[in-house]
Amino acid sequence: MMSTCQAARIKSVYSQIRLALPDDAPALGAIQAASHLATYRGVMPDSVLARVDEQRMSQRFRSRLAVEAPAEDQHRVWVIEADGAIAGYAITEPGADRFLPPPGGAGELESLYLHPEVVGRGLGRALHQHAIDDLAARGFDPLILWAFAANEQALRFYERAGWTLDETGQHWLLDGVSCPIVRYRLNRRLTEA
Repeated sequence: MMSTCQAARIKSVYSQIRLALPDDAPALGAIQAASHLATYRGVMPDSVLARVDEQRMSQRFRSRLAVEAPAEDQHRVWVIEADGAIAGYAITEPGADRFLPPPGGAGELESLYLHPEVVGRGLGRALHQHAIDDLAARGFDPLILWAFAANEQALRFYERAGWTLDETGQHWLLDGVSCPIVRYRLNRRLTEA
């Protein structure tokens, strides 16, 4: 958990965290494309990375954001703004049955990405905490997330934030290549004690 002093220091580097709007889709697609290319070399097959397309990613966000107001049981796309621009995003939602059924009552941090140019400024911590707070406010417990097992930077980030390894041995088949993934879990009751 973040101290009040830490939270105030991080708040000074960003202007706001808010729900994404349909007009944010181009920025979100650009962040997703840039972060995939910067993060996933050696994690995803090169053939997948060669097809990273900012416009296609933007269109997916445009479709996802077409819902006027997210209901309690839907996904939410959060953006963090810094230096007058969207610097990253997080998606929260009820636990989804992607690779394994989620635990009962689970909420999921479906993704958390920053533009590579802003990594290391505390924005990820602030956005992560906001996403956790959103899931908690909706009553989800436990919280889960999936990550590539080879994405060591992300795994270290989540472990420092209190997440624990929950499931191993799963794979995401990308262009015929089996990419190991892991599930992490955060039990709110333990973090609130």
